[in-house]
Amino acid sequence: ALAVMIPVGLSEAIVQRVAQAQSQFKPAGQTGNDDISARMYQTGDSGAAAALPSALRMILRAAFMVTSLYLLGIVVIYIGLGINVPTLFILDNDAYPAIVALLERYAIPGLLLAIFMSFIIVFAAILRGLLDVRTSMIAVVICYWGIGLGVTFVLVEFFDGGADEALKTVNIALGIGTATLVARLWFLLGRSRQ
Repeated sequence: ALAVMIPVGLSEAIVQRVAQAQSQFKPAGQTGNDDISARMYQTGDSGAAAALPSALRMILRAAFMVTSLYLLGIVVIYIGLGINVPTLFILDNDAYPAIVALLERYAIPGLLLAIFMSFIIVFAAILRGLLDVRTSMIAVVICYWGIGLGVTFVLVEFFDGGADEALKTVNIALGIGTATLVARLWFLLGRSRQ
């Protein structure tokens, strides 16, 4: 939860910035419910049409850079310095060796989960700024509920799996969710060049 606090805060700024950039190039006479591609690219003004994708790319680069640097700092703390941050919240580590051992065991899967979640939050914010919530909703249903919860339930209940299998499944689901949002952004920015 702590690891994704900065991406969550950043996402609010991203939504506003993307919406602001988009509104500057919105064609006259079109409503907010029009198709996103029509709103973004059918401006009839080649200068405005070219400027919007440029603004979006700048926002995407900035968001990706800030998130990457932040996560790099977390990786350095976890792996480089060997500090497992959740163990710092246990007042007396010696009194709870089993809990500390579990936190150490799941440090890397937990780190991967935080990395995937951070990028999902940022990429979903960019899509929300473009008024594309459908992609995020589909990714949530398929990845979180379908793969994440569904496969984890099957592994744990029917194959006697434990936290190891659950974390692996959740990380796979989050990885697919991240790839889905990136593919959608890639598609939108690719269309903008046309």
